[in-house]
Amino acid sequence: MKSIYLDLVFFVNFLMDYLLLYLTGLFRHTKPKRGRRFAAAVCGALCTCVSVLMLMHGSFLQGFLKSIFIVCLVVIFAAVITAVAYGVKKTAFLINYLTFLAVTFVM
Repeated sequence: MKSIYLDLVFFVNFLMDYLLLYLTGLFRHTKPKRGRRFAAAVCGALCTCVSVLMLMHGSFLQGFLKSIFIVCLVVIFAAVITAVAYGVKKTAFLINYLTFLAVTFVM
């Protein structure tokens, strides 16, 4: 049986989320408060830990269906992370969200 250390999964994902939010701010020439970036990175890392736990149990078909569900959750959580870090102003939110997705894709 394989072992997954959730503390390492959380820590690595927290660092990556924080870095992605920082780079998004650099590209958009905005600077959200550190606390907001921190809260958004924690939210993203927790989402990843829950996703890993969900995928650990079940058959192949259940795993496939869970992974489709998790992909949908990731898109939603990316929007939540962006909203927590940068706020929810109509046009700015959409631009920040798309920039966050582009930075994530490039990284």
